[in-house]
Formats: sequence, structure tokens, C-alpha cells
Amino acid sequence: MTNSPRATGSNRRRARYVIAISFTVISLLGAVGPGIPTLVHREIPPYNAMLAITTATLIAVIWYTAFTYDSLTTARDSLEFERERDSQERKAKRPPLASGALSELRWLDHTLRGVAEARGAPPADASLVHPMLTSVIAQASLFSTSTVAILADFLAVLDRIEIELAAFDAVAASTRSKQSQSASTWSDAMRTRSEAKYALGRLPDLVRQLQTEGGVMPPALHLAQIPDPPPSPFEG
Repeated sequence: MTNSPRATGSNRRRARYVIAISFTVISLLGAVGPGIPTLVHREIPPYNAMLAITTATLIAVIWYTAFTYDSLTTARDSLEFERERDSQERKAKRPPLASGALSELRWLDHTLRGVAEARGAPPADASLVHPMLTSVIAQASLFSTSTVAILADFLAVLDRIEIELAAFDAVAASTRSKQSQSASTWSDAMRTRSEAKYALGRLPDLVRQLQTEGGVMPPALHLAQIPDPPPSPFEG
């Protein structure tokens, strides 16, 4: 288990101050060392001004270097700590978003297949709303470049299909009957089905990418096997 940048920085700081104190003690011993024999004979050693100034200067340089280096390394350790915390937050945010996107893709897969396999007009109830995918692309910095690239391509096609389905329904409502559409409208429907097939072709790659981002696959969608709903939890 590796230590965090903050813990490592604290250990380094203690080591730096131990070294500074050690060199300070050595400097003082070097200054008073020549006078020790004189003190043994109970005599006052002569004052050496040059040695005193040199020793004081040396100690000042030691502690100036220690404090300067400490300031620089503390700033670096703080930056590393912020980067590690940001990385941990990014890792924590990715799996829930990826899992939500996979659940949404399960429903979109069902709807897109209905559009792609329609004979004639696309299904009137086709809904391609995708708030979770929008949330993922809005926080693209949390995900890998390949995931964002595939998702952006998928969303571009999905938005085109949504616009075309809305336009098709508007024309159908104005003519009162989808069987009486113009040739151009049927051509638009064919294009929409082709785009739905393209989106379905991109879907497996997108699903794999979201799984690598930590997403959990939802259970398979079997609408025909959904049981009767349970009693309402809001009614006693």
C-alpha cells in the first residue's frame, strides 16, 4: 500500500529538519572544538571573531536552505495531493454515470430496433430521450477519449433520428393518415431507418467502452415477460 502525497511530504519534512539540526550541531561543534582543550585547563579560550562570523553565517545558510526547500516541496506535495484527490473523485463518478448510461442504452436499443425494422412509417411512440447520455457527454473529462468519441458519434445520429421522427409525426398529424404520405416523406422514413441501423451498429462498441469505464450491465429487457405491477407504495 503506497502512502499518500501528504503523508510522504510529512515524512520528508521531518527528514529535512533532522538534517538541518544535525548540520547545525556539527557547525557549533566545529566552532567550539578548538577551545575545548583550553576549557579543560580552566582557562578562557581566546575569542575568534572570524570563526564566530563564519559559524553564524553557515548556520544561517543551512536554515535558509532548509526553509526555502521546505516551502517549495510543500507546494509540490499539496499539488500532488490535489491531483490524487481529483483522480479519486473522477474514479468514483465514472461507474455510476456509465451504469446509468448502459441502462438507458438498453431502452434505446429496443426503440432503435423498432425504428430500423419498421415496415412503412416509424413507430408513433418511438422515444429517444437520453438524459443519462447527455450527462455523460457533459462530463466528458471523466471518461477516456475513445469513449467520448464513440458516444459523440452515437448522439449525433440519435439527435438526427429524433428530429426526423418529430418531423414525420408532424406531417402525419397534418395529413390525418400515415398511409397518405408523400413520396418524399417515405424517402425520409427510409433514411431514418438507415440512420437507426447505423446507430445500432455503433451500439456494441459504445457498450464495451462504458463497461471499461466501470459501468454495470443492466438485465436484459423482456417487455413481454414483465409481471403485473405490485401494489402502490403510496396507498395504505
